[in-house]
Amino acid sequence: MSPTPPPAWPAAASLPPPAAVPARRRLQAWLAGPEPARLARPTPPTFSAGDANLSNFLWDGVHLRVVDFACSGWGDIAYDLADLIEHDQSRGTPDDAWRTVTAACALTAPEHARLAMARRLMALSWLCRFWPRDPSSPLGAKFVAQLGRVTTCFEDP
Repeated sequence: MSPTPPPAWPAAASLPPPAAVPARRRLQAWLAGPEPARLARPTPPTFSAGDANLSNFLWDGVHLRVVDFACSGWGDIAYDLADLIEHDQSRGTPDDAWRTVTAACALTAPEHARLAMARRLMALSWLCRFWPRDPSSPLGAKFVAQLGRVTTCFEDP
């Protein structure tokens, strides 16, 4: 017996609400630009927890502890920092605090450039996760907030 194919997406589902058109253009421009290829280049590996979101870190005011190593392995420090900084759970942390974190990592100039590119990738990724599924519905608060975050990442890496 062959599996039943999933229902086809309605043609309108791929069309963004009019207010989201600039976001779609930004995403398409980024995908067509040089950054995806630059991020695909290999980098020196560093140990990575692999699941950088704030719920996997415990801070007692003195010590920082990582509590989830299920996705750990060798990774890219710029991508891991970008994942942590741009994660939806990190939106309550001011950008100045993240600047302090990245300064403590003593990144090289190429790593800083890679971090800026990876942050744009992660911000766009979250934008896609919050993308409205129904073009006739109003834009959700998370989508609108993330659209602002994407703009910030492109203007002030």
